[in-house]
Amino acid sequence: MAVGQLLTIISAYALRTPFASGRLATAPVRCASTTMVGASRRRRLICEEMHAAAVRASEDVFINYQEALLDATALSNSTWLRFPFPGEDSFDGADATSSAPFGPNDLARVSLEPLLTPEECEEMIREADADYHGWRRAPASRYGTDASRAGGMLPIEDLSVTYRLVMEILMPRLAPACVAAYPGVFSPAQPSAQPSTSSWTCDDGSEREDAAGDGSSLRVVGARLVRYDAAAGHVELGMHRDGTLCTVNIALNSLSEYEGGGTLIEALLPGSCLDGDAEAAAGSEVEVGVVAKVEVASAAAGSEAEVELALTPADMVAMVKKLRAELPRGQPVGLRECKAAVQAAGGDLEAAKAALLAARGSAWEVAAEPVRSSNAPTGVPIRLKRGHALLHPGSVLHGGAPIISGVRYVLVVFLMDTQTVEYDRHYTQMAQDALAKALAMGPEGEEGEARRRLIEEATQLFADACAAGAKVDDSRGSGTAAVVEAFRALGVQLELP
Repeated sequence: MAVGQLLTIISAYALRTPFASGRLATAPVRCASTTMVGASRRRRLICEEMHAAAVRASEDVFINYQEALLDATALSNSTWLRFPFPGEDSFDGADATSSAPFGPNDLARVSLEPLLTPEECEEMIREADADYHGWRRAPASRYGTDASRAGGMLPIEDLSVTYRLVMEILMPRLAPACVAAYPGVFSPAQPSAQPSTSSWTCDDGSEREDAAGDGSSLRVVGARLVRYDAAAGHVELGMHRDGTLCTVNIALNSLSEYEGGGTLIEALLPGSCLDGDAEAAAGSEVEVGVVAKVEVASAAAGSEAEVELALTPADMVAMVKKLRAELPRGQPVGLRECKAAVQAAGGDLEAAKAALLAARGSAWEVAAEPVRSSNAPTGVPIRLKRGHALLHPGSVLHGGAPIISGVRYVLVVFLMDTQTVEYDRHYTQMAQDALAKALAMGPEGEEGEARRRLIEEATQLFADACAAGAKVDDSRGSGTAAVVEAFRALGVQLELP
C-alpha cells in the first residue's frame, strides 16, 4: 500500500478500531469489553514486550512496597472529589472524551483527606533543599516553557530519606487509594483466564502474585520533587501529556506559603465535579479552585454571569473558535474563559471580545513584556492543601500554573499497572523510532527505498497509536508531537484524526 493511501486512512482506521490500553490476558487481548482488531499480532507482541521491559526497569529502581499493603487502609471512594471528562458538546479538544482503561467520569480525582502528614512533607522538603548538588535545572525549554521559568526538580532516587518515605510509607497508602479512586481501572473487571505473570518477592524469598484490587499491580515509573520559586523566576510548566498510565501530584507545603500555582487540567470545567462531591468538600481540608464558578469580567456588570443562551453545542464551539482566533496572541485565553465570555455577552462576539480585552487590561498592550510561552497553562487550577493528592490519567493535557509569590513544593509520582499495556504510547514510540531512522537516510537509490518502507511502517504504527487512543494535539506538548513533526520534516502531510 502506498504511503499516501496509508495516510488518508488514519482517521477512518482510528474510528473503526476503538481499542486502547489493554489488559494482559489470553489472546485476543482485550481492552474493557472491546476485542482488539486491526493491529498486527507482531506489533502487539512488540508492545507487550516493551511493557514487560518497563515493568522490569521499574522494579530494578523502586523497591517492593507490596508487603506493607497488608497494613494499609485505602481511602474510600466517598473521600474523593471526582471530575468527569467534559464531552464533545462542552469541550473542543482531544480530551473531550476518555480513553480506556479510564471511563467518562475519570478525568481527575482530588483527595479530601491527606495521604502525607505535615511532618512527612516537611522531611522531604528539608532533605531536598539541603541536597549537595541543589535543585536540578532544565538545560532547555520544557513543554514550551523557557528553562528560566520552569521549576527545579529532584528525583527521589537521589534523596535517601524521601525515597524511603515514598516507597515504604506513601506507596502502601497511595496504591490502594488509587484503586479506590478509580474502581476497575487498575485491576481487570473480570479475572483473567490466564494467571498473572507479574509477581514480587517477599523478604523470605517466596513469591506472591499481584492480587487484583489491592493496588499491588501498580509500579512506580518515576517520582520527583518539584520546587517553584517566584523570587527566582521559576514559576510554571507548560501544557503537556505524561507518558505513563496515571500521574499523582501531592502538595508538600501550605497554600499560605505561595500565591497562584496549582495544576491545570485543560479539559476540567469549572463546577464539573460529580453530583454530591461538591457538598462533600464543604468544610473539608481541601481547596479546589475548580469547584467555584469562574467570574467573567463584563462591560455591563462585574458580577458572575449566568446567561442561558439558545445556542446549539456546535454553534458554541464555532463561536469560541472564532473568538479565540480574533484575540491577540500575546497572552493565551482558555476555551472555558472564551465560552463564559460568549455566554455573558449573550452570544455577541464583539461584546465578548471587548470584555476579555478589558479584563486583561494592559497585558496585551505592552510589547516590551516577554511572552511567557505559546504553551502556557490557562484556566482555573486545582490548588491542594498540604498532603492532599490529585490523580489524573497521564495522557490528559495538563500543566503547572504560574505562582505569583512564595515557594511551592510538589511531589509527583508516575504510575503504571503490570496488567495494563499502554499500546497507544508504545505504538507512538515505535513510529518515532522508525521516523528517526528514515530522517537519517537519503531519498535516492536503495537507501531511498529503505526510507520509503520506514515511512510506511511509521504511518501504520501511528494509525495504530491513534486507534489505541493516542491524543493528537499537533505539537501542543503531547507524546505524538515528535511524530507529527518528523512526518513534516520528511515532507509527509498527515490527515490527523
